[in-house]
Amino acid sequence: GWSDYFEEPLARLGAKTFTVVTNADSLQRKWAKEHHHKWNSPLEILERQIEEFEPDVVFFQNSSLYPERWIRKIKASGRKLVTWRGSPFTREDVALFKLYDLVLTCSPVFQETFSRLGLRTGILNFGFSKRFSGYSAPYHERTQNITFAGSVVQGDGYHNDRMSFLLDLDRHGIPVNIH
Repeated sequence: GWSDYFEEPLARLGAKTFTVVTNADSLQRKWAKEHHHKWNSPLEILERQIEEFEPDVVFFQNSSLYPERWIRKIKASGRKLVTWRGSPFTREDVALFKLYDLVLTCSPVFQETFSRLGLRTGILNFGFSKRFSGYSAPYHERTQNITFAGSVVQGDGYHNDRMSFLLDLDRHGIPVNIH
C-alpha cells in the first residue's frame, strides 16, 4: 500500500500537497460532513475535494479504482494527471493509462513497455519514510531475523531474482517471516 510519504519531500521543495484515501469511507464521509457535502459516492466526494483543493497535478496511486469517464472529467478540468503501476496490467489498463499525462513505475521492464506503447513514463522506486524507523523492536526483542514484505510475481522481467533469493534462504535453513 501507499501512504502520504510524498508529502514531506514535496513540501521541502515548496509544493502544497494533500493526500486523500478514497477507499476509506469513514474518512471520506467525515470530510463530506465537515465540508457540508451530501454523501453520494466516493468518486463524487473525491471530485469535490479536487475542486476545493485546486491542485495543478493529481497523482492517482491506484488508477484501476477510477472509471474512464470520471478520469476524463477530471482531465477536462485542466489538471495534469499522474498514475503509478508496478504490477501486471491488461489492455484495458493501457487504455486508461493513455488518459494520464505521466505513468510512473518501479519496473524498468514496464517503463520500456509503456514507452513502446506511446505513454510518457518514468521510474519511481519504492521508498521508506524515516518517520517509522523507531517503530521496530530493539534487536534483542526481535523474534524474526528476516522479514519479507512484498510480492513475488514470476515471469520474464518480474521477481525471479527475489524468488531465488528467498528459496536460497529456505534451503540454508534461515527462517524468513513472509508478509
